[in-house]
Amino acid sequence: MLPLKIAFDMDSPEDIPVFSSKGFTLLEVMVSISIIALVFVSLFRMQTKTIGLAESANFYSLAPILAETVLGKVCTGSSGEGKPWQSGTFSGNFSDTYSGFSFQYEITDANVDAMDNFPIKGNGLKKIHIKIFRTLGDQNMKYPDKKDQFYEVSTFRYLSQ
Repeated sequence: MLPLKIAFDMDSPEDIPVFSSKGFTLLEVMVSISIIALVFVSLFRMQTKTIGLAESANFYSLAPILAETVLGKVCTGSSGEGKPWQSGTFSGNFSDTYSGFSFQYEITDANVDAMDNFPIKGNGLKKIHIKIFRTLGDQNMKYPDKKDQFYEVSTFRYLSQ
C-alpha cells in the first residue's frame, strides 16, 4: 500500500479552510449576560435609593405642616384633649388622608424665673413640644429594615393672666 498524499492547491482562495463566523461562542454570550446583569443590579439599587429619598423628602416636607396643624389646635383649644393649655402629654392620629402619621405633644410650664434678663415673671409661659411620627414597617414584618420616621419641634407661648 502506498502512502496517501493529499495535495492542496494553495494558490486559489477557495481552497483555504475558513471557519464560519455566523454566531457567538458560549463564552461571549456568558460574558455579555454577566455584564447586563451587573448593569441591572446597579440600576435596581439606584432605584431603591431614589424611592427611599422620595419617601423621606415627602415626610420631612409634610411633617412641619402637620405639626403646625397640631399647634393650631392646641392654641385654639380645639384639640379635644383636656382643658386648653393644661400641662401634660397628649397623643393622637391624623385622619385617613394621613394614615400612618401620628402625633404627640407635651405642654409644660417654662421656668422663666431662672432667666435673669427675661422681662416677664410668673408662670404664663408654656413650652409646647410636638412630635410627628410615621410608621414605615409593615405589621407583618414584610419590610423589617425600614425605620420609623419622626419630626420634633418645640415652641413657647405666653398666656397673659
